[in-house]
Amino acid sequence: MVCTRCLVRYRISLFFLGLALTAASCSEKTDVPEAERVAWLADHAIPLHSIDPADENYSDLEPFRRMIGRSRVVMLGEQSHGDGATFHAKTRLIKYLHQECGFDVLAIESGLYDCAKAWQQIQQGVPGEQAVESSVFSIWTRSREFHPLAEYVARAAQSSHPLELAGFDCQFTSTNSDSFFLNDLRSCLHDAGIDTSAIDGWQKFQQVIRGLLSGQYRQEAPDTPEEEQFFATLEQIQLHLPHTGLRKNRLWHQLLKSLKAEAEGTFHMAHVGMTNMMLMDSQYRDLQMGDNIIWLSREYYPGRKIIVWAASRHNAYKLQNVDTRHEGFSYEGFVNMGDVVQEGLGRRVYNLGFTAYEGTAGPWLREAFTLSEPESGSLENLFHQADLETAILDFRRRARGDRWLDTQIVARPFGYGEMSAVWPEIFDGICFTRVMTPSTRR
Repeated sequence: MVCTRCLVRYRISLFFLGLALTAASCSEKTDVPEAERVAWLADHAIPLHSIDPADENYSDLEPFRRMIGRSRVVMLGEQSHGDGATFHAKTRLIKYLHQECGFDVLAIESGLYDCAKAWQQIQQGVPGEQAVESSVFSIWTRSREFHPLAEYVARAAQSSHPLELAGFDCQFTSTNSDSFFLNDLRSCLHDAGIDTSAIDGWQKFQQVIRGLLSGQYRQEAPDTPEEEQFFATLEQIQLHLPHTGLRKNRLWHQLLKSLKAEAEGTFHMAHVGMTNMMLMDSQYRDLQMGDNIIWLSREYYPGRKIIVWAASRHNAYKLQNVDTRHEGFSYEGFVNMGDVVQEGLGRRVYNLGFTAYEGTAGPWLREAFTLSEPESGSLENLFHQADLETAILDFRRRARGDRWLDTQIVARPFGYGEMSAVWPEIFDGICFTRVMTPSTRR
């Protein structure tokens, strides 16, 4: 399943990328000359010798262990869902975190239900790659550059040190939800001694869920009485399902919270149209995704370490502070998944953004586009002048001479549109790749 919202957001990103090509620089001038900034980067950025997922010589990544410190959640972003080199870099980081740093849960920006079901399937003997494909958005699973990660999850599942697959999206993202969600809900309620025939509006409730699964309500929401009955029935189920006892029941309580957020967001978007889709997404989906990650960390995987794979736009902190440099679009009013996670976990979360200097990008289902040359003084331009091929810069643990990082600097970690921000407010660190490559179809 390809996420319709993701594709619309991708087209929006490309639109603002086009505008960015003609935008004039608005970066704040400081008294730190550009040559000094370049020299500082050359001294303090951590060069990586490889982004090849097959490279398991992790000596270059040992400084990353110090960067994340005692973080229990490491969030790895991406620019546009079409960043092949970033997929490879993230996969190598994931393998390092799993093999060397004690992380053993991989939470992907895909359905909370779909991925929980996939892990259950893996435990029951379903091949790991098949389970990943039945749960994760196809914008990744059909990507050749994502495939090494799917293979790794499958191999690790058969080892004594598995990397458990999880999701945190409130959306239904692949075939698992279509095939099993309603049956599994009925089974959970039956096991809890709840008679569904005694629940007001149960039949209509199931019908609305089928509409959400099929995408029926993306264009036309149910009428108001039908919506009200759906949410009333959902509340009844939440009240009757025990909160304690079986781990399965705790999971289903969170799944029902996610179902409510998905329904509210879908219905609202159908009522108001797609005009402010990204803002609507932030008000429903981002808040619930953040809540889901907090829940995974505190309740479902207490004491365990979690890697998050998601778009940088969702991971970012204080997105409303980013100047998009375009009158027609801003992040004003956004409350991001990253804000929710940071508020809940504080310094126990480390958020790594990604950016690139040149090359091509684009998801496998679209024609790749060529990145424009970054403007002078931008973060990408400074990395390039520092003669860095691939490197990670830590924004959290700072060094003398770094004050220029606390000013407005142009960079393009969101859809390759050049935007201005005090980037240490937005990410805990950033990974630079000189040459980007697109995501290609398997």
